[in-house]
Amino acid sequence: MYGVRIAIDPFTAMAVALNDMVKGVGMDEVGFSQCIVRFQPYLRQVNEAFLNKFGKDLEKLIRYETTGIFTNLLIAIVENAVESGQMLN
Repeated sequence: MYGVRIAIDPFTAMAVALNDMVKGVGMDEVGFSQCIVRFQPYLRQVNEAFLNKFGKDLEKLIRYETTGIFTNLLIAIVENAVESGQMLN
């Protein structure tokens, strides 16, 4: 199903994938951080899709789900992408 979603609406598919990694008890920290790094060129659009789909932005999600230096690292990556307006089409 991911393959179909990524072809039709890639940014929403990425947002759903990130959200799936934090569902339930605990978090898939490895998968989540890999996605943040892999999707870094698209995080601005993914953040917008996440906000539209789930009503919160990636920064709020990261602050809620993580702690310490890991939080700081992920927030820095997301803020850099969102604030710099990085976009690849």
